[in-house]
Amino acid sequence: MANKLIRDTIHGYIEIPEIIINELIDTPVFQRLRQIEQTSMRTLYPSAHHDRFVHSLGVYHLGKLAFSGLIHNILKKDIYENNKKFWERYGKCFELACLLHDCGHAPMSHSFEYGYLNYKDENDCLEKKKRLLTSMIDNIDQSAENGRKIIEQTEFDLNEYFKIPKKIAPHEMVSAILVSEVYGKSGKIKKILDSLLETIISENEIDEYIIFMQRAIIGLPYSSSGDESTSQYLENCFKNCLISLLNGNFFDVDKLDYIVRDTAEAGASNITIDIPRILNSLTLVEIHSFEKETEVESLELNNSVYFTGCESELFDRSENSDCECALELYDAELKGKFQGTLHFGGGNNRIKVIDDEEDYQIGNGKKNFSSLTEIEVKIENSCKMIGRYNGQIELLGHSKESKIDGTINAKISGKLKGKIIGFINTSAENKLTYEVGYKKTSLSVIEDTLIARNRLYLWIYAHHKVTYNDYLLRRGILRSFLNSSDSAMGELEKNQASNSALSNIMNIDNIFFEKNQSPYYLLCDGDLICEMKKNAICNIEENSFAEDWISRKHMFAVWKSYVEYNNFFSNLNLKQRQKLWKLLFNGNNNIDELPSEANTKEFENSILNQYSSEINYTWIKPSGIKLKEMDTSNIYIVLSDSSVKRLKDVILQSKVTEQYADESFFYLYTSRKMEPDEKLQLISFLKKKVKQL
Repeated sequence: MANKLIRDTIHGYIEIPEIIINELIDTPVFQRLRQIEQTSMRTLYPSAHHDRFVHSLGVYHLGKLAFSGLIHNILKKDIYENNKKFWERYGKCFELACLLHDCGHAPMSHSFEYGYLNYKDENDCLEKKKRLLTSMIDNIDQSAENGRKIIEQTEFDLNEYFKIPKKIAPHEMVSAILVSEVYGKSGKIKKILDSLLETIISENEIDEYIIFMQRAIIGLPYSSSGDESTSQYLENCFKNCLISLLNGNFFDVDKLDYIVRDTAEAGASNITIDIPRILNSLTLVEIHSFEKETEVESLELNNSVYFTGCESELFDRSENSDCECALELYDAELKGKFQGTLHFGGGNNRIKVIDDEEDYQIGNGKKNFSSLTEIEVKIENSCKMIGRYNGQIELLGHSKESKIDGTINAKISGKLKGKIIGFINTSAENKLTYEVGYKKTSLSVIEDTLIARNRLYLWIYAHHKVTYNDYLLRRGILRSFLNSSDSAMGELEKNQASNSALSNIMNIDNIFFEKNQSPYYLLCDGDLICEMKKNAICNIEENSFAEDWISRKHMFAVWKSYVEYNNFFSNLNLKQRQKLWKLLFNGNNNIDELPSEANTKEFENSILNQYSSEINYTWIKPSGIKLKEMDTSNIYIVLSDSSVKRLKDVILQSKVTEQYADESFFYLYTSRKMEPDEKLQLISFLKKKVKQL
C-alpha cells in the first residue's frame, strides 16, 4: 500500500497511507483546519503560527506510536492472543479518530466554540444531544438484538454525557458528528478500513466502528453493564482504554502533541518531554472490583494497589519478614505489630502500647515506633500509617469514606469489598476490567509531563497579554455582527445581541455542508477577522475593541500572574476571593451567574467606580486556565516484577505539587498604568470591601 511522508517540525516525518490522504485529509472539511490557528498566544510569541491541521497530523502520528507501544507490551498475553481481530480493527479506528478529533474545531482556537453549544439553553442542549445521538445510531439495525443493545447503551451514555453540558467541549461534539455525517455516510471510512485491513467490512461492523471513533473523540467510555463473562464486555473494556489514549485525564496523545508543539513553536522555556519513551511504556493493568462483601482466603496482593473498605486480617507473605504498608484508614481499629509512623488527621485517637502497658491520646500529629511494637490503635477520624505491619484491621463505621488505601505486600483473608489494581489469582467472585498503565521506565517522563502541561496553561495560555488580546479579538468580532440600528443599545444588550448572532453563524450545517450555500461555509479565522476589519473601517458600529486589537492597544494589568494575585490577596480565603469577583460587577453579592469577563462601561455600579470613576477597568477570568489536579492516585506504574503501584507511591510528591491557580483567579486591567503605590491602595480598597460583607 502506498504511503506518503509529511515533514513535521516536531515529530520528523509522519507516514500516512495514501488512501487516508485522498479520502480524509484532502477534503474541504479537513483542509479548513489550515486556517484555524492552534492557539491564541501569538500576541506573546509571534513565531507560534501553527494550526489545527498540523496538530491533527501530529495526534494521528502519536496515536500510531501509542497503539504500537501498547500492543508490543501485551503481545504475549492472553488479552492480545485471544483478541487479535479486535486489536487489529479497532487499532485502525483509533488512529482515524486521532486524525479527525479536531475536524469540527471552531475558529479562533477555543474563543468561539461556545457558539456551537449554549449550555445555558436547555432546548439547544436537547437539540445538540439529539443531533449527536442520531449521527451515532441512525444506521444501526434496530431489528437485531445486538443493534437494540447498541442503541440502548448509546442513549444511556449520551444522557450521562449531557448531564453537565458546561463540561462538554463543543468542538469535540461537532467533530464527532462530522465523523459520521461527512466521512461515515459518504463511505469514506469504510473504504479506508477495507483497504487497510484488506477485507470487506460489513455495514453493521462499520457502524459500530464509527460509534467507537465518535466516543473516542468526545471521551465517552462505554458504560459497564452486562455479563462480565461475555466477549463484548471485555471488548468494551479494551475500547475504553483506547478512548482514554485519545481523550483521557492526563497523557492522551492529543495533550502530548499540543504540549510539545505549542512549547516548541512558541520558543518558550518548558520541560522537555521524551514522548517515545512514555508511549512505548503503555500497557494494560487488571482492575478487580469486589462489588459486594466477598470472603477471600490468603489472597496474595504482591504490592498491588488497592482501595477497599474491608474487615480482614493481614498476614505476612513469609515467616521471616513483615508486611510493608502505606495505608490511609478512616474510623478504624488496629491490632498487631507495627514499626513506622502513624500520622493522625484529627479526632480523639487512642494508642495502646502492649509491651509498655501505656496509653496515648492524640489528635492531629504523629507517633513514631522505631522498632516492631505490639499496639492497639483506635482511630476516630483518619490516620495514615507508613511502615511495616502485621495484624488485624477493622473498620468501625463502614461509612462511604471508610477505606484502606495503599501499597500492600501481604496475604489477606476475610471479608473484602473494593478494588484491587494489578494481577491477582483468586477464585473469589469479582468483576475484571482493564485500565491503561505505564511501565516504570517512563516514570521520570510522567513526572515531567505533569509539570509541563500545567506550566504551559498557567504561564503561556493564561498570560495576562494573551488573555487581554483574546478579549479584544473576541469582543471586536462579536461587535462586528451588529449594525447601525443597534447603536442605541446599552453595552450589555449589545453583548447579548452579538452572542445571539454568533449562535446563528455557528451553525453546523452552514459551516460544513456546501449544499446549504451559506456564506459561512468553511468558516475560519480569516473570515471573522476580515468582517471585523471591514466593520471598523466602515464605522458601521462603533467598535473600540476592533480598533484596539488592530493597533494592539492594551490596557494595563494590575497583577501579571497568579503568583502576584495570590500575593496581593493572600489573607483572603477562597470564599472571600469569590465574593471579590462578584463585587466587581455591581457592588453587591446577589448575582447568581456572572460572565467570565466584563468592564465598567457594562457595569457602571461596579465597586471599582467607587474607588475611581476616572479610570476604566476590565476584569477577566482567563479561559486558558484548565489546570489539572495532580491526582497521582489514578496513574498506575507497572514495576519490573509486574506488580502495580500508584504514581503517588513511587514519586516525591513535592516534585509534582507546584502552586497552581485556584478557581477564583482573574486579571484586573486599568486604562492607565498605575504606580506600585496606587496598586497597593486599590488592592487595600478591594480587600476592605470584601471583609465588610
